[in-house]
Amino acid sequence: MTTILMRYTNTIIASLALAATATLASCSYDEDELAPSGIASSYQLPQGSHDYDDTIQKFHDDNGVYLLYKFSDKDAYWTPTGWTNGTPSEGSDGKQGFTVKAADENYVGQQIDLLDEVWFSKLSATAKKRLLPTLILLCSEVNDVAYMYTFTPVFKAYYGESPILSHYNYDNICVTYGSSAITSLTEEQKKAYGSSILKSWAEYISEHKAEPTTEFSTSINYSSSDITSKSSPADCCAAGTLNAGYNTSALKDWQLFLDMMMLYPESYLTEDAGDLSSLWSFTDYVNGGYVYNYEGIFHGILNIKRDTKGLLKQRYDIVRNYFINNYDFDPQTVGNSRK
Repeated sequence: MTTILMRYTNTIIASLALAATATLASCSYDEDELAPSGIASSYQLPQGSHDYDDTIQKFHDDNGVYLLYKFSDKDAYWTPTGWTNGTPSEGSDGKQGFTVKAADENYVGQQIDLLDEVWFSKLSATAKKRLLPTLILLCSEVNDVAYMYTFTPVFKAYYGESPILSHYNYDNICVTYGSSAITSLTEEQKKAYGSSILKSWAEYISEHKAEPTTEFSTSINYSSSDITSKSSPADCCAAGTLNAGYNTSALKDWQLFLDMMMLYPESYLTEDAGDLSSLWSFTDYVNGGYVYNYEGIFHGILNIKRDTKGLLKQRYDIVRNYFINNYDFDPQTVGNSRK
C-alpha cells in the first residue's frame, strides 16, 4: 500500500497568542470553555508517593518547572487561540494536531533520569530557571495526527497517527518514553530523543522566552530582494539566511541557529564538507512530508566553502553571545557534548 502523509507544522506564535488572550477569554468553545486548566501556582506537587516525586518536587523548587505525569487535556492541548489536539479518523472528518498519553508511573523515574541525561544536565542554573517551559508533560506516547491518503486498493483519505518523541505546544513540551520502551533504548535512540527535545525546546525558546534581538533581526535585510529572490541553499546561505528567501524570517533563522548549536559539535559546523551546490533545497521529502535537512545543511555550514561571505558566522556569534551574556548558557556546549 502506498500511503502519502501530508504533514503541516503545528506552531503557535507567542506574540499572536498573547495578543489574542484578552479577546478569547470572553468567547465560548464548542466542546469546552476556552480557558486554561489553571495558572502555574495551582498545580499541586507531589502527585504521588514514589521516590521520584521527591526529585520532581526539588526540580520545581529549584527551577519553577512542573514535571507532570498526571495532567488534563487542557494542560496538554489548550492555547489562547484554540485547542491543538488531533482527532484520528477512518475518513476525512478528523482533525490535524497531536495526541498524548500520560506516562506509566512505573517508568517515570527512568524517564526523568533520561531527561536529565539528554537535556537538563547540559544547562546552566540560569537557563533552567529562565528558559525551560512551565510544564513538561511526561508521556508514554506522543503522536502527530496528520491528513493522509492512499490510492490502493481504492482512494481513501483519513487522519492517521504517527509516533513522535516530543512536541512543543504553547507553554508545555510533551515528551515520550514514559513506558517499558525506555528499558531497551539504544544509544542511537537516546540521541534521537535528545535531538527531538532540543528542537522542540529551541522552538519554545524562540517563540516564548528569548525572541530574536534587534541586532540579529537587522543584521540582514529580510525584505530586500537580496533575500526574497533567493531559493537555493547556496544562494541563501551566502546572503546570511538558513531558509529559502520566500519562507524565511528572523524568528525562523534564530531558531535554526539554536538548532545548529545544540544538535551538532562546533567541529561538525566548521569542517570542510564541500560547498552547497549539490543541495537544491533546504528540505527533504521523508515519509510523505517535507522536513528540514539539518544534517545536510549544517555540516560545514560555518566553513568558508558554505558561508562564502561570512554572514552566517557573524549571525551565529550574535545568537551564541546573547545566550552566554544573558543566561550564562552557551548553546554550543550542548552540541559539543553530543559527539
